[in-house]
Amino acid sequence: MRHAILFSFLLINAGCGALKDALEDNLGTCGTACARVQDCGATPPEPDYGIGMSESSGVGGLDCAAGCASEERAMTGYADCQLDCLEAVECGDMQACWDAGSDVFAEHCGGGGPKIGPEGDGTYDNGTTTGSPMVDEAVENPAVQAAVEASGFVLNFGDSPPAMDSGVFALNWEIVAEQNSRDVGVGSDGYPTDICLWESDEGPDVDWRYCQIGGLTVGLSLIGNNDLFTLVIVDELYQGYITGRVENDGDKTKLVDIDVLVILLWGPDMWERQVWDAILEADIGECGAMVSEACPV
Repeated sequence: MRHAILFSFLLINAGCGALKDALEDNLGTCGTACARVQDCGATPPEPDYGIGMSESSGVGGLDCAAGCASEERAMTGYADCQLDCLEAVECGDMQACWDAGSDVFAEHCGGGGPKIGPEGDGTYDNGTTTGSPMVDEAVENPAVQAAVEASGFVLNFGDSPPAMDSGVFALNWEIVAEQNSRDVGVGSDGYPTDICLWESDEGPDVDWRYCQIGGLTVGLSLIGNNDLFTLVIVDELYQGYITGRVENDGDKTKLVDIDVLVILLWGPDMWERQVWDAILEADIGECGAMVSEACPV
């Protein structure tokens, strides 16, 4: 309630100069940083964990105030090192305070870890170190390196991934480890969600597509070898790594041992590890009826 009252007060005083003064006077620790966000015209992130539900007020200082007033501000892009960054950098560099892969972010918040790739320094037949040019670039992000090291997550590399069947899957999931993210135990609670997963021929960086209820769709790159695979999602705010194994189950393939790492890129040391159980329910032609007509199958 206190945060709602404060937000309303700031909105009432939303003239440019008045808003900057109100931010400085009423937000304590966050005041100087949010006043600079407003002054510089920066655009704070809209953390939504990839589910498309975050909204912006359209005013940078107000969005900063709302996110920074949270008791869990490290999860919304306002860790102590990020506040230092917002207060210190030039306006032109401010956006990088929310980009865990940037040099500006590293200067204030650190990050990084061991190089990600298979043992040895060789490359696959396609000239990549992971199996995909896009994934080669993605795993250079210091936030990804730090999360993989901290979580103990294992990627399956290679340029000859196994064949998998497209279709509608019943997905159960649960968070089993996290840092500065949602709580362990959060998940589908035994009530599976239908998703669509299908092979795509859109280009070198999109081998498969994922779509969920509501029509939210992302492209995935596929790497792996023999029966082991990794599907990779790369977005400005997060990266996702879905690893597992393919088994032949009669006429269809079955995805087993599915382990997922989601790295959130708007702050330091933000990741969650999930386990998935994905059961093939129907052919991909049923995606519109079972999941969403907006899925671009």
